[in-house]
Amino acid sequence: NRTTKPYAPFELVHSEIFPTRTEARDREKYLKSGVGKEFLKGKLTPGAGLSNDR
Repeated sequence: NRTTKPYAPFELVHSEIFPTRTEARDREKYLKSGVGKEFLKGKLTPGAGLSNDR
């Protein structure tokens, strides 16, 4: 993908499993929202592989 290629290689910092694709998409949409990003900031620390330069 041209959008993510410059940021490779990736490090997995968070993973969730859902019973249906619809539930997974809903969760992804939430995590990409402003509220979801704040949730992730609270759950994941910079030492856990997050980078603020993206």
